Amino acid sequence: NPRLYILLDKTLKVSCLAHLSFIPIFLWLGIMEMALFNILSVLLLGTSIFLARKEYFKLSYLLGMTEVVVHAIMAVIFAGWSSGFHYFILVMVPFIFFWPFWRLSLKTASSILLYSIYIGLFFFSQSLGSAYTLSFTQMITVNTINVFLAFSTFAIVALYYQNNVQEAEKDLLDANKRLQKLVRTDPLT
Repeated sequence: NPRLYILLDKTLKVSCLAHLSFIPIFLWLGIMEMALFNILSVLLLGTSIFLARKEYFKLSYLLGMTEVVVHAIMAVIFAGWSSGFHYFILVMVPFIFFWPFWRLSLKTASSILLYSIYIGLFFFSQSLGSAYTLSFTQMITVNTINVFLAFSTFAIVALYYQNNVQEAEKDLLDANKRLQKLVRTDPLT
């Protein structure tokens, strides 16, 4: 499926670049554990890109999704809820429902699992706090970056699917016009 490959490839590349940019951000925050984890994240996402190119789409997808969710959990544990890294769990929901290889029941169960992780992470962070305390400037800066990345991801995915729907609709209308023309044509003349 070339459309699936394009979406998966571009999404993974953007995610890989985002995680690469998180390395200096976590160094600025003084959270060495997350800076190091982001090196691992970049390697995992690079592996996921490689797997997608070899058409191991399911494995690539699962590796990419797992990395993003685990990263979000760890970042909230280290940097706190106010850092905004939890937004990336929300970003995963559309990808679950756009994934063509799963039945609706698995998609629903997966989204319920993400919701449970999200709410559990919220209560965890509210009751235990975070491993590091960010300054107000750090928290506002990182949260703003994460909001931007989450909104951008939603917008790009929505635009991609809007374009695909419009293209499919145009193809259907063109095919319908050809069929209507054939219906009006007398096969004997």
